[in-house]
Amino acid sequence: IPDDIDFGKLKKLEMFHLASNKIKKLPKSMGNLPHNCSIFIDGNPLESPPIKIAKSGKMTPATIARFYAEVMCKQPGFTVQMMDNHIEKCGVKDIDGLQEICQGMWSTIRSNKSLSADLRQECMERAAVV
Repeated sequence: IPDDIDFGKLKKLEMFHLASNKIKKLPKSMGNLPHNCSIFIDGNPLESPPIKIAKSGKMTPATIARFYAEVMCKQPGFTVQMMDNHIEKCGVKDIDGLQEICQGMWSTIRSNKSLSADLRQECMERAAVV
């Protein structure tokens, strides 16, 4: 599935059936799907995000956005601006979706010892505002 698809335009999509299609990677842009959308991914050799984070064979856009947020927070050169951009690009409108993404970032930022203490603190403060 290409990452350049604007999934945010599918505003009324409630179910996205992708089961048994040999999909290995869900693009980051799927985090822009409506946050009440259930993404059925059972029967795929999914590696990114890993199939083990699916619940009952399905994921939500927030689950996908959280996975990629955690990956981003582990990158060398991670910045607060990267975190802000990720949250903005996800287009999350509901508080549950925002909390899920931010919880993933918080735990990853806390444990990322390659980040300076000041940068970790700034990220935590910024994420807490969200």
